[in-house]
Amino acid sequence: MVARNVRRLVLYVTLCCSRLNRLDVLSLIALLGLAAIMIYSSAVAFESTRTATRALNSAVSAEAVDASLRTARYAVASEESLNRKYRLEPGKGVAAAHRASADSLAGALLAARNLGDATDRAVLDDALRDQNSYLAGTSKMYAAVDRHDARTALALDRTAVDPVFHRIERAVGERAEAHEMLAETAIFHLRETQRRTIAMTISLSALRLLSLGIFVFVLITYQRRLKASYQNAIDELENAALTDHLTHIGNHRAYQVDLQREASRAHRYGETLSLALLDVDDFKVVNDRSGHLYGDTVLAKLAALFSSLRLEDRAYRIGGDEFAIILPHSSIDAATKAMQRLQEEVETSVFDCTVSIGLASLTGSECDLVSLQTQADAAMYAGKRGDRNGVTVFDASVDGMWLLSPERIHSLHQLIAAGSMQVAFQPIWDVHDRRVLAYEALARPDAKYGFGGPQEAFDLADRIGCTRELDAVCRAGALVAARELPDDALLFINLSPQSLDQSRLDVDELVKLLRAAGLTPDRVVIEITERSITRVGTVINSARLLQEHGFRLALDDTGAGNSGLEMLSRLPVDFVKIDREIIVKALDDRNARGVLAGIVAIAETTGAYVIAEGIETTQMLDFVCHLGRRETGAYRGADGVQGYLLRRPSQTFPKPDETLAIAALLAEFAAGEPRSAA
Repeated sequence: MVARNVRRLVLYVTLCCSRLNRLDVLSLIALLGLAAIMIYSSAVAFESTRTATRALNSAVSAEAVDASLRTARYAVASEESLNRKYRLEPGKGVAAAHRASADSLAGALLAARNLGDATDRAVLDDALRDQNSYLAGTSKMYAAVDRHDARTALALDRTAVDPVFHRIERAVGERAEAHEMLAETAIFHLRETQRRTIAMTISLSALRLLSLGIFVFVLITYQRRLKASYQNAIDELENAALTDHLTHIGNHRAYQVDLQREASRAHRYGETLSLALLDVDDFKVVNDRSGHLYGDTVLAKLAALFSSLRLEDRAYRIGGDEFAIILPHSSIDAATKAMQRLQEEVETSVFDCTVSIGLASLTGSECDLVSLQTQADAAMYAGKRGDRNGVTVFDASVDGMWLLSPERIHSLHQLIAAGSMQVAFQPIWDVHDRRVLAYEALARPDAKYGFGGPQEAFDLADRIGCTRELDAVCRAGALVAARELPDDALLFINLSPQSLDQSRLDVDELVKLLRAAGLTPDRVVIEITERSITRVGTVINSARLLQEHGFRLALDDTGAGNSGLEMLSRLPVDFVKIDREIIVKALDDRNARGVLAGIVAIAETTGAYVIAEGIETTQMLDFVCHLGRRETGAYRGADGVQGYLLRRPSQTFPKPDETLAIAALLAEFAAGEPRSAA
């Protein structure tokens, strides 16, 4: 039956075709082909549009959730920072700011939860509950701080605050990374859809040309519009990822990408590239005085002034109140004039605010990305230390800037990569027992690296942000060399405040290194120099952690900076090392002797052991052995001495005959009345 019907259909079609001429057949074939192509084209267009719309909606949704989670990340960091600040500087203002950050975090988490999927809602619900627990723990800790109950506050911080905070931070971080990946995946799918659509459209267009030329223009126009629509959507998403939402200029990510490209181009073609870094002077004061909303207005106003630059110059917001301007094909003179004009415009236009601008320029093979940024930062830093409100051009001949040449930076990186450092030991002599109390380990960079001494290397490391790495190399070298240390001597090791200031000191790892060298913490004295302490509170917290693990502490260069008295009043150190410059001045200056007597008096009250550094003459030795007269007529001198007079730093330890000679010298000057007029 079926076979009979098929035969009838074929016969009918054959009969119909036999009645048509060739042109009619071709027209019918063309019409049927065109109809099929049009139907297929419509299906492809519909499916492509549906797929692209779905991918675009997915990307927009992921971006919205990611934006809320970025806000939550910022609020988490701000909340924790204010928490730590309250422990150091409790006050109603800090508590109010902390509460505001907590409200901001809760709002951002709630927004992300409402916009996210089921997984987001589950995770963020837990985070919101943890936030309530965190606030409850923080409230109790604040109460303990207000009662000056440091032990309770510390216990609450460790048990009820920090663990909950880390769960919140981890949850927010994981969901933010997940949605960032979702946004990138959605963009990838959008591009794949575009690629497939373009390929299919080209194929169909060829068939359309064979079928009916009149539709070519219409179809090509449609294809172009469809492609432009996809590209616009992609461009908008990419632009959002590279734009600062407040100022509508490039963000830090865009800055890094563009600077890398321009530096490579300048290096390849021998062109000149200039970089300017801008920082708003006293911006914190602006925020504190007028509020953050006003501060945002200042930043937006400042960014608007960048439109007066050349078309090829590009500006970016790379931090809170920090901006960068990339000036391709611009000599240092031209860049300086442009920045001076900008600085003047800022002074007169941006609500009476001023900016400090650091400028650097490199050409051709010298155009290294790290060097350019480091030099511009050094110039800006020098301007901030000076009069501010001006343009400072990097100059290697200026004190503090000359270290930041590409060659110097490369040498420092080589020194750190080598992982080894020569170490010399200088003895510290006990005046009363006339014996070696301890040895101070002093790093000595190899001459092939071109540094005049360890301080020069550390100055550069501090500027380019690798002080901790250099510290670790010096510390490792000292511990290796200390294996030959006499059993009855202490080991003094210098630890830079930058390492302590970053709150990332791994004390357990340090103890392991000590044990590998055959030492225990009670035989090691950590020297903290007063000269470059910035955040005293953080340094003190880290120092106390060292004390808890059995290390002894020494305040080095006491009297040379402004933090010594505060450190002595807040931290019970075991040793106080008096700076050589103070001793030299005190020989002839009454005021310096007063400072010296004050340090000795505080050390005597706290029970600290006083060490006089830099003893190079017998006059200095006589002076430090009799620093102050008591009513009984006895002299309270330094407990220990160290310096070239008593022995220069060396990789070997004193021999018995040398020890006896120095002991006799100490006996001669430590006993009896002082010989110096001072």
